[in-house]
Amino acid sequence: MAIKVRLSGEPDDITHLVEHLRAEFDVAGADRAYPNRGSFGVRVYLELRSHTTTNPRNTDPRSTDTEGK
Repeated sequence: MAIKVRLSGEPDDITHLVEHLRAEFDVAGADRAYPNRGSFGVRVYLELRSHTTTNPRNTDPRSTDTEGK
């Protein structure tokens, strides 16, 4: 599953936020910024995906399975 996001703001602020997002998600698209039309700053279009893991355990916090099966 992917989440598509548009960020708009100052380039340094967006860069800082993207670094935080990378801790939780695989981030695509952060390498290209577009100037905002009629406004200050830039906009960036991202696609976020959950980190892929090789651990088959259930990591869904809503799950009641305590053994990860």
